Amino acid sequence: MRVGSGESTVYIHSIQVLEVTGKGTFTRPDDPAAKEAKKKQDEVWAEREKAGAGQPAEAP
Repeated sequence: MRVGSGESTVYIHSIQVLEVTGKGTFTRPDDPAAKEAKKKQDEVWAEREKAGAGQPAEAP
């Protein structure tokens, strides 16, 4: 997710994500945190696929 405002400095103290519709792309895929997030993301998407198209998997 990218958030910004042109060339001016912006301080964002918090955000709330309401909906995610897609896997997205990691900008630094070799970063250890990105690798861990990718692993978790793959697990979630695999569960979604098991649940059927358009149906979210049940929460653990």
